[in-house]
Amino acid sequence: ERNKLQLDDFKFEAPQISKYTGSTALNLMCYYSINNDVAEIAVRCRFYKELSWIKSPSDKLKKDMEELNKINKDELILLVLNHEQRHYDIGEIFARKLSDTIQKTTFTAANLETNLKNLLLSYISEMNLMQEQYDNDCGLGNSTQKQREWDKKIDQLIF
Repeated sequence: ERNKLQLDDFKFEAPQISKYTGSTALNLMCYYSINNDVAEIAVRCRFYKELSWIKSPSDKLKKDMEELNKINKDELILLVLNHEQRHYDIGEIFARKLSDTIQKTTFTAANLETNLKNLLLSYISEMNLMQEQYDNDCGLGNSTQKQREWDKKIDQLIF
């Protein structure tokens, strides 16, 4: 099931001077316990409400984005919320991929912590590359068409 972010999930005060209209703070986390030589491992995409923020795009930014001039402020905020939701969704995609890999991996008590840490760091690195590509393609509302393309791509990966 998809975790749907709401505007009030973004608790951090937005910086007054920023070229960005939002920031989604998240990370992949692994939790494990060992009982009778059997490791139980859980993977989560952790969203940090207290570090995440959304603000209304500035008038200058709206002028720079011709296709967004046609919509009202409330619709614009929903576009920003969707963009930030997709950052979270990318994190969730990589949490699921990591979880699948862990399920297929045999760990021993001796190598669990090291191997788990290496897998986690590898998936965080891949996730960050995808997050950067996503923002390069459609961050700052560069293109509503690119945003729709990414929405479709992310939906196919997460569902």
